[in-house]
Amino acid sequence: MKRPTKKTPSRGKAWAKLTKAYSGGKPQPSIGDSLSLWSIQIIPEVFQVRAPNEADSIRHITDLAGVIKAQGSVDPISVWWSGAEWVCIDGHHRLAAYEKAGVEQVKVKVEVGAPQAMLILATNENKKNRLHMGTAERAEAAWRLTCLPEEIRPSKKDTAAITGLGTSAIGNQRRVHASLTDHHDYTAAAVQDMTWWAARRLEKGLTDGEPGGQEWEEREVEE
Repeated sequence: MKRPTKKTPSRGKAWAKLTKAYSGGKPQPSIGDSLSLWSIQIIPEVFQVRAPNEADSIRHITDLAGVIKAQGSVDPISVWWSGAEWVCIDGHHRLAAYEKAGVEQVKVKVEVGAPQAMLILATNENKKNRLHMGTAERAEAAWRLTCLPEEIRPSKKDTAAITGLGTSAIGNQRRVHASLTDHHDYTAAAVQDMTWWAARRLEKGLTDGEPGGQEWEEREVEE
């Protein structure tokens, strides 16, 4: 039996659903230090800020499953009550490892705060490098924060501290976001659904003509 998921089609829709549930949802249930595997939902579009290659993920999950079988648990998974359900904020590989190990009760740590605070927490936790978070992943993490509504978006300095990306690169992301929403008639929700790679390439094409291929993009990410 596999743990059920409620995967949302896009990051923008997932974010809208979360903010709606949080603002008008049910009170947080009282729990101990564990939850059933089946009661924890994943929303990778929002909270899984890294994208390691499949081989690394499989190896990491297998290693963690071995530890769970031997010891019964691993470090607690960070979960958050969205107003509607328990959501995994940090520990997606550990959650998959519990499923692989066939262990239903999952050690958890309950986090409290608004959705944007949970996104920042997820980014901070992943920056601790359990699996290496490369430059492109840091750029994607920063882009998720850049796409938050302006009134709750962290400052450039705070975004840099959270993601490990430079402030000049974050400033460039903000310029691209403003260009797409203010000058090219893309909605904030549409831009939020884009990866940084896609948004930067689109904006470059609209502003300066079609950009050059993968080599150009890799150079842009590093900058």
